[in-house]
Amino acid sequence: MSSTSSSHELTVLRNRTDLTVEDTDAAINIAPTLQDKLDIVRSAVDLAHAFGVARPHVAFLAAVETVNPNMPATLHAAALCKMADRGQIEGALVDGPLAFDNAVSAAAARTKGIVSEVAGAADIMVVPNLESGNMLAKQLEHFGGAASAGIVLGARGPAQGGWAVQHPSLPAAARAVAPSAPTASLESQP
Repeated sequence: MSSTSSSHELTVLRNRTDLTVEDTDAAINIAPTLQDKLDIVRSAVDLAHAFGVARPHVAFLAAVETVNPNMPATLHAAALCKMADRGQIEGALVDGPLAFDNAVSAAAARTKGIVSEVAGAADIMVVPNLESGNMLAKQLEHFGGAASAGIVLGARGPAQGGWAVQHPSLPAAARAVAPSAPTASLESQP
């Protein structure tokens, strides 16, 4: 299912494991609406399929794992999960809200009593807004030793982006992502 909005998919290639995850959106949508997030997750799922992930695990990230009426990220996560239940998001297994630790660590999820096929196994992490996505991407790079490549999906024309810091492994990360990307603009970034 194609999307109608542009989004930035950051593919992170971790050095210490064979884990590859998508962090979206880290560079385009400042404060995505529910519709924007629906488009973003559809694009991310399409990209994961292009990478050969048949049924990607999608985690809708928030600060907490329960729905809180005062926290819009948890409301969006709950709505998107229901949309997936009703067939509006296809080709993926989704869950949320999940905090970052629960999305990447099955042990953390067990400690908090979360039972989920996505918890600890997220292929795609949909962040609440650009600020959190950008910070997550840079933390994975600088603290986690990950290389990454960013892709702009859904743009009507060429898109160019750049980040202030370059890492020696980034051209290789970008080349690894490029062949799999459905018509996209590619940028290397830390």
